[in-house]
Amino acid sequence: LPIPATVGIRCEAVVTLDDWAKADPAKETNPRNIASGILGRLDTTKSRLITALAFDLENTGENLWDELDTAKTESEKTKLLAKLGFKPVPWKGDATIKETSEFYEKTNRDRQAGALPYWIDGIVVRYEGLETQRSLGATDNRPKGQVAWKFPAEGAETTLKAIQWQVGHTGAITPVGILKPVQIAGTTVTKASLANAGNIPALKAFLCATVTVVKAGDNIPA
Repeated sequence: LPIPATVGIRCEAVVTLDDWAKADPAKETNPRNIASGILGRLDTTKSRLITALAFDLENTGENLWDELDTAKTESEKTKLLAKLGFKPVPWKGDATIKETSEFYEKTNRDRQAGALPYWIDGIVVRYEGLETQRSLGATDNRPKGQVAWKFPAEGAETTLKAIQWQVGHTGAITPVGILKPVQIAGTTVTKASLANAGNIPALKAFLCATVTVVKAGDNIPA
């Protein structure tokens, strides 16, 4: 680092669309899966496909960085990430509620148009004041001073072919819908959770029905 301090930096590890093309999209249908797979490997030959986007910074250890220690706002802290040579996630600081909503809508439009350099499923909204963030504390290691604002889940229509029962690790028995394969968000979906037996009549999930399947958080089919 260009400064003599010990800091902790949190990053999001992504595979950009350009690097996805290098990895052969015909074989790797989802850049998020590629990123997850690369990070789990001992073999680092594909690590060059990973881009680290920094989104948080804190002093760790005794050698405090004074500029960070005296930072009062999220904007100040994010600018320090760039000063250290890291690439911060796209952000807008000191925004009003209206500006925050406009940022959300624009980002979602860019996402739908394929104008973003990587896949995302929402934005994170934080209090600008760091003291306010700290005063709110955390629950289960989740800071109360920020919230994830997800985009509407992507979905598709298909046919419900069967309902099977699966036993979870706690012994709970839950229904799973077996679907005619359908493409959603870059992956082929063949199953979807029905959560509990009461959902079957509530969702009109009868056999051979045409159903809408969505990926909650662009991840879990339901």
